[in-house]
Amino acid sequence: MMGSDLAALKRYLKSKGIPSSGIKLVRDGLADEMNIKKARQFCFTEENHRTIFCAHALDWLPREARVGILLHECFHIIGHCFNEYAEICVDDNVMSHVPESGYHYRDVEYIGHLGRVRKAKAIECVSKAFLRRLDQ
Repeated sequence: MMGSDLAALKRYLKSKGIPSSGIKLVRDGLADEMNIKKARQFCFTEENHRTIFCAHALDWLPREARVGILLHECFHIIGHCFNEYAEICVDDNVMSHVPESGYHYRDVEYIGHLGRVRKAKAIECVSKAFLRRLDQ
């Protein structure tokens, strides 16, 4: 699921002239550990890399959240947003370059690795209308 969502997102960004080639997903044990400790931690990126390191739990989220998180992580890479203002930088870039995404934050519940309901507060999400655009 994650891979096909990222591929659709990259195609869309490319159609808008936003450089996203070379960005790849890797399922990562550290990301899994971070998710176990914090319900809202699913992915991370590193400066000078074009890789999004993801927890397996990303697949357990509703698609609006999964794509929202991937869009957010893409803009860490695309916008070189890695300093103390990185989150503001990413949000500004997403809203400026992809306003049609309906990018917003909301709480999301999902079933965690132990079969328990977890609540992740303030998760990056996109609109259902944007998901339909990605699927065209």
